[in-house]
Amino acid sequence: MTWPTTEALSQPAGRRLPALAIVIVAIFLGVVLGVFARIWMRLIAPDPEFTTAGTIGILTGFGLLFAGAGLSLAAHRNGWRRVPLGVARTIGCVLILPAFGGAGLLAFPSVLFGALAVARWDLRIPLRIFFACVAIAVTALVAFTQIPDGDLSASRTAIGIALYPALLWPMLLAARLSLIRAAPLDASAAVDDHVVAR
Repeated sequence: MTWPTTEALSQPAGRRLPALAIVIVAIFLGVVLGVFARIWMRLIAPDPEFTTAGTIGILTGFGLLFAGAGLSLAAHRNGWRRVPLGVARTIGCVLILPAFGGAGLLAFPSVLFGALAVARWDLRIPLRIFFACVAIAVTALVAFTQIPDGDLSASRTAIGIALYPALLWPMLLAARLSLIRAAPLDASAAVDDHVVAR
């Protein structure tokens, strides 16, 4: 399975899928990633003491992030017009935020700048490269300054650092779907209507 390209998302798919189904599948994937994130947090915590409320909060945040991504994906792939597409993308962008509460705030710059680098094809290449460099630098800074702890074994520290980018990458791809700027379909639809009328 390949991740849809920016160009592919700029055009409606030939076969439309129900938006609700896409969102439900996306939420499921987000919760699965949230479970992985919770396991990773336990791995890097020298004295893990997790509450049920905290776990629910993390799973909810990841679920919302992916719900927004699913809604944006449905809007792009099903060829929604300018206003519904804009509303879907706005909701998707807002739903990015709950996944980065508390300590998760440290990961926000990596995901945001990384998503902008791969999503905004309309930006100049040097600016996208700059965003990518910021994302990589912040990821490395957090991984090598926040994860190591004197009470953790070397193996757990190494695994925690290695898994950190793997945790951020799906979040970046999800945020990317809400940040992609697709060409509005209204103009092409108007041209088609004009041709048919003639």
